[in-house]
Amino acid sequence: MSDLQKLVDDWQRNKDLKESVHLETFDVTVTGDESIVYDTAGCKSIKSAQPFSTLPSPVDLPIPQCSKEESLL
Repeated sequence: MSDLQKLVDDWQRNKDLKESVHLETFDVTVTGDESIVYDTAGCKSIKSAQPFSTLPSPVDLPIPQCSKEESLL
């Protein structure tokens, strides 16, 4: 069974994500205390890992079915 389906099946426990969640597919338990500023799985030592200094800026993409005026609505 997928991890997402397990979250939905036990909705009363998981609806606010205050409890830790075990993801069987990745064999990882998400507690909510994880840092998202760097990839802890890819870094050998968290002490030597540097957080991202900036995030990439978004790029607007055209929607082919809409004119420029319609896409601004």
